[in-house]
Amino acid sequence: MMLPALVYTRAKADLPWAMYLIAMLRAKNAEVQFYHLHDEAVPETLRHYTTPFFVDRGLVATGHALEELIHDRYPGPAFLPATPINRAQVRMLVAELQRWYDADSETLMQKLLETSEVYTRSAYFLSATPTAFDWALVPLLARAVDEKLQVFDDPCFKAYAKRVLAHPAVDEAWELLNG
Repeated sequence: MMLPALVYTRAKADLPWAMYLIAMLRAKNAEVQFYHLHDEAVPETLRHYTTPFFVDRGLVATGHALEELIHDRYPGPAFLPATPINRAQVRMLVAELQRWYDADSETLMQKLLETSEVYTRSAYFLSATPTAFDWALVPLLARAVDEKLQVFDDPCFKAYAKRVLAHPAVDEAWELLNG
């Protein structure tokens, strides 16, 4: 039996990253426990790490190592393409999306609309199943809904957003983050 992945955040600014990580972990059927660093349950030895991070078998993974560990450690659907070039492409795009996590509403709306052509080619980003790119978009899509950004006028984008946000792993991530 696999031990749960322990995901930690320090501040509200970490929540998009946490949502991304938790949604990916839940899509791989990994058990996840979520903590804010101010929670009493967090050991003192973990309080100095940059967040978000997660602990798996004693390893404290931060930054892009989080994604690599999820992809390599947990069985289930692959969120990265099979070829090295395509994997690198998706990783670069995910890194770009993550820079949008702190964007103001107007910039975020423009960025999301600029990427709308991507959503017309397949059910998910260049795939019939969710990829790391799709999971990285989850916090941005959720924010667009919450802030009522005018990005859902594009029917392709709206259909794509509905598909991604309807995934059970997204609901499970929301429950953990808001629970």
